[in-house]
Formats: sequence, C-alpha cells, structure tokens
Amino acid sequence: EDVCNLIATRMRNPILAEDAIFNLLPHKGRQDRALKILHGQTRKVIETRREELKKMNVTELKKNSEFGIKNKHAFLDLLLMAEIDGSRINDEKVREEVDTFMFEGHDTTTSGIVFCMYCISKRNDVQEKILSEQRSIFGDDMDRDPTYNELGQMKYLELVIKESLRLY
Repeated sequence: EDVCNLIATRMRNPILAEDAIFNLLPHKGRQDRALKILHGQTRKVIETRREELKKMNVTELKKNSEFGIKNKHAFLDLLLMAEIDGSRINDEKVREEVDTFMFEGHDTTTSGIVFCMYCISKRNDVQEKILSEQRSIFGDDMDRDPTYNELGQMKYLELVIKESLRLY
C-alpha cells in the first residue's frame, strides 16, 4: 500500500518524478523500507516453493499426464524447475518476476482507475463530453446507480477508459 501511495504521489508531482530530487527526500526512505518488506515476502514465497519442489521428483513433474497432455505448472514453478534442471536463473531474476506478478495482481484495478481519473482531470473537453453523456442517460436523477443497459449506453466513457488504459 505504501509503495502504491508513493507511486501516486510521484505521478501527481512532476518534481518528485525526477530521481535526483526524489532520492534526497524522506519519500525515498519510505520507498526503500516498503520495497524491503515486499522483496522479503517474495523471497519467502520463493524459498518455500523451492523447498517443496526439491521434495518432489522433478522428472515426474515434467512428464505428461496419463492422457498424454502436458502438465501445466505455476509460473514460479517453471522458473524454479528451470533452475533445478541446470538452466540456472539467478535468485534476483526469479524474485523480480515474482514481484511483478504479485504487485501487478494486487494493484492493477486501482492503478487503472487512478490513471484514468488523472487523464480525465487533464482534459476539460473530455470531462464535459462525459458529463453530457451521463446527463443524457440519467436525466435529472444523477444520484442513482446505472442499470446494466445504461452502462452499455456509456460509449464515450468506455472509449475514454480504454484510451487511458492503453496509455498507461
């Protein structure tokens, strides 16, 4: 959560986007502490799974199922099995990959909404078109939740959201 807040803070403040300035401020220490916790948890997950895989027969894990279909494995298992088989992937690379999946899965929706709101906030013309579309759908009753059909009518808002996600 702290890492996400720091990313949002840096995004909102162009001065903090510059590493040379950011690294001089207390935010850098907060970021380092948060990343240390995040990396520590990732290392625990990797170590635990590595130990579990060592207890299993790797050759058996790689065989096809009884129906001739190749067994599917979690991405972490594939990274660690490649390491066990001698195609050594160093621990730091494995951790980076796991961090990416853990962090992305945790914060994708929130980040998408934040980036979309940021894009909308920068464009008054877009805000006006969205508001106009909402008024045409809701009429005078703007305080209620939309129906399923009304959500389907929000074509311009959908385009704005998709463009924001494409940009970020």
